[in-house]
Amino acid sequence: MVPNELAAGRKRPLRSGAAQHVAHQDDNTHLPCDELPTLADDRASSAWHRGPSVGLRRWHPWRVAIDRGDVFVLRRLYVVTHPESRHHVSGLVGGWFDSELTDRGLRQTELIAKRIRELVTEDTAVHLCSSDLKRAAQTAQAIARQLGVEPTFMKGLREKSYGEAEGKAQSWLDERFVPPPASGDRMNHAEGIEGSETRHDFAARIYEVVSAIFSSSCSHHVIVTHGGALTFVIAAWIDLPLEAAGYISVRSSSGSITVLGQDDFFHNRAVVSLNDTSHLTHV
Repeated sequence: MVPNELAAGRKRPLRSGAAQHVAHQDDNTHLPCDELPTLADDRASSAWHRGPSVGLRRWHPWRVAIDRGDVFVLRRLYVVTHPESRHHVSGLVGGWFDSELTDRGLRQTELIAKRIRELVTEDTAVHLCSSDLKRAAQTAQAIARQLGVEPTFMKGLREKSYGEAEGKAQSWLDERFVPPPASGDRMNHAEGIEGSETRHDFAARIYEVVSAIFSSSCSHHVIVTHGGALTFVIAAWIDLPLEAAGYISVRSSSGSITVLGQDDFFHNRAVVSLNDTSHLTHV
């Protein structure tokens, strides 16, 4: 099942900066490869993660897998983290701070795009989605040129928001950051930074966006996002319940490619390769 308005096909408009090229879906139909259903809210309301009176409930995002007749379609998801950006080299807090790629980062996008072209064969229909922040969008545009597709830019694929810390020196954040407890409610822990997202809010919007992406009929997807977001893309992929995502952490490097796959026999979902940066060796 897909959450709330995705399943119902309601035509609620997205806010500014959210997914573009979006179409709506009637029940029991599949969208073309270049279309996505409207999200209930591009800032990821957490309401549908909670039952009416029982608190957090088990959610199965991958019940939207495409079934065509008796054939279970193979899934491939290529997750790209944007390469070197200006806030990296300036020692500034990223999050939703809209920094661009460095000159080196721009060169890296071309190598990333070439590698994605090698992984996605010419005769394969593919959907390309990206965070709408400049550093991810620049990466997606390079990939789009190689694949010959138009990217869909989605606010929900942004990095974790660090609120008032964004764009400030990393040392400013380090002095004020309150780490999560070793046990207890890690998902809703407040980190001491005004306006920053909780782990729950961050994870919930990534889960929602990935579920929306996979309700399209495409079996191959490229997602361009950020290092922190990769953790929750993988968590959604392996069907980790949202309420159990308090400890998962996947380390990633700038400009990496992670390949996720689902076979058409056992229907297992695998991490085929993780954080591959071999394509960036000479940059």
